[in-house]
Amino acid sequence: MIESAHRLANVEGAPHVQLGRASEFFASAQREARNLTTWVGELYFELHRGTYTSQARTKKLNRRAEQALREAEVWSVAAGADYPAELLETAWKRLLVNQFHDILPGSSIDWVYEDAERELGAVVEAAEGVIASAQSAVAGAGGNLVAFNPNSHERREVVEVDGRTLLVEAPSCGWQSVGDPAALQVEPVSVSGRVMENGLLRITWDEHGLLTSIWDKEAGREVLTAGKRGNLLQLHEDNPKNWDAWDVDADYRLRSVDITALTEAKTETEGPLRASVRFTRDFGASRLEQRMVLDAGSRVLRFETEVDWQETHRFLKAAFPVAVHAPRATYEIQFGHVERSTHTNTSWDQARFEVCAHRWADLGEAGYGVALLNDCKYGYDILGSVMRLSLLRAPTHPDPAADRGKHRFTYALMPHPGDFREAGVIAAAEDLNHPLRVVRAGLAPGQSRSLVEVDRPQVVVEAIKRAEDSDAVIVRLYESWGGRCRAVLRTSLPASRAYLCDLLEREREEIAVNDGRIELEVAPFKVLTLKLVP
Repeated sequence: MIESAHRLANVEGAPHVQLGRASEFFASAQREARNLTTWVGELYFELHRGTYTSQARTKKLNRRAEQALREAEVWSVAAGADYPAELLETAWKRLLVNQFHDILPGSSIDWVYEDAERELGAVVEAAEGVIASAQSAVAGAGGNLVAFNPNSHERREVVEVDGRTLLVEAPSCGWQSVGDPAALQVEPVSVSGRVMENGLLRITWDEHGLLTSIWDKEAGREVLTAGKRGNLLQLHEDNPKNWDAWDVDADYRLRSVDITALTEAKTETEGPLRASVRFTRDFGASRLEQRMVLDAGSRVLRFETEVDWQETHRFLKAAFPVAVHAPRATYEIQFGHVERSTHTNTSWDQARFEVCAHRWADLGEAGYGVALLNDCKYGYDILGSVMRLSLLRAPTHPDPAADRGKHRFTYALMPHPGDFREAGVIAAAEDLNHPLRVVRAGLAPGQSRSLVEVDRPQVVVEAIKRAEDSDAVIVRLYESWGGRCRAVLRTSLPASRAYLCDLLEREREEIAVNDGRIELEVAPFKVLTLKLVP
């Protein structure tokens, strides 16, 4: 390409090409700009929609690697000395190489995925080693339980430790030694027949293991559309005309089978902190086992899924028809969210029959909404009042055996009163992707520390890491609601001075620090990079 550019530098009849730096190009473009058209909103690419789903194992490992490296940075900062900068840099670069545009989308040959899964597995393993070492340095050795929370909000959750369930608490971006479990009170969850309920939701299902009702006790309303069944698995024929691993064609909707046959249903946990029922389904040459889980005090109904997937040219989705009417749905993207139509009024609306999202999508009307969360999926479609998540595909080109084999993933439904922002959907999706880590350590019961906390839930701490060129600490935040606010950040990290930086961590403005307290002005979806100097 560079040689071609040199040859085209001055060829009669061809555009003149000049090689240069990006900074020079933008400076020139700014000088020459006249009445440029401005586009507002999403530039939706009307092609290659299958790449949101193909090669699911690689996508899951990518998500796990991103999460594990983020946690490794947080707890290494907390541990203080001997920050593993070189190891983390190597791991991040290894991850980023495997985000190349034909690897992560799932459109490479089979050898690529053998390498990618090995590489990403090594990244996760390295990060987990750093996490374990840092948490040991922070909490010491001992037999007490300590809950570590990398997310920037306080959490109270049910966890499983050594085969028993516990209700534990942890502060924002910090840890807490588990005290007397009896001191934390919550209305219990239970299973009786085909009914599962806690203090917030009552779930019922039929003889096929399909949801017939989700009653919201707090709001006093039904979540599912009357007469429809939820968590319906749908298997579509999937034969795109042009690019197999890349594409999903719109007519796939015309050819589908509802998977309703139930091989086995078994209650596994009856409460009081966690209830779970396992459903097993056999279809085609595949088997799917799903553990439906509801915790005490939670609005999140989880579907922990294991699949031995042996289909060819099939597309598997999970559908939830919900009693919510709205012309637009909201989808998480990097550092924010976008809205997309739930109808097919125009050709542009019709083209969005499959869209990408990160950890959640939400369909909300005035006063109520339903969110569909995931821990490693990226393809969604919401048409009318039916919310669907894309689970697995089975293309044969360029990898003849793409996605065949075993998969493990979790998705969840979260009905909620009010707007998704105040209802905590963003935090719930973070928590699904970053489960609390409970380890044996030496802290006395009740001991806790928060590295960073922010007084506004809309401001999310995305990273806490050592600066690239000094011993300062970088705290990267973003505004997640799409609104302006004033936020107060408090930190227990050493901070005699603080600076707002650009993304390359170059200091742009010094801001006041008063006993670990920093005031911030935050614009909609703004990404802030804060440098804390000891």
